[in-house]
Amino acid sequence: SSLGISIVDNAGDLQEEYLAALKFDKQVMAEKYIEGKELSTPVLEDQLFPTIQLETDRDFFDFEAKYKDENSRIICPPELSAEKQMELELLIRNAYQILCCAGLARVDVMQDCEGEFFLLELNTVPGMTNHSFVPMSAKKIGIDFDELLLRILEVNLKQDIK
Repeated sequence: SSLGISIVDNAGDLQEEYLAALKFDKQVMAEKYIEGKELSTPVLEDQLFPTIQLETDRDFFDFEAKYKDENSRIICPPELSAEKQMELELLIRNAYQILCCAGLARVDVMQDCEGEFFLLELNTVPGMTNHSFVPMSAKKIGIDFDELLLRILEVNLKQDIK
């Protein structure tokens, strides 16, 4: 849930933010900040669910934005051209296959201000609460929570048989 993440604008703050991040894990990663659209797409086996675009007034879609900020917005379908949507779907399918995923995953991507996509993470244990993106996305295509769980179980049982 983005705990331990901070944006560092100047080198003077790096040490302080590094120490703050260590409170969440003994391993800390730094990466370039990408300004743009944050997108999240659930995948179940070979089916891509609708992509969700996340918007917040905060610097990024952090814990506060996800669970406490009433001004955070979910946009589905995302504000993408048909061409960019196809490009995004290809990136998601390739990431899912290259990383040998099976079953359910949620693929998080940033689209920068120039329109280029960057893979952030592929989460193989995505949240499944009433605030979570997977059930929210499934609902957009008429799949209620119970049916979603049944589909996940079917896919996993089929994987176990192989």
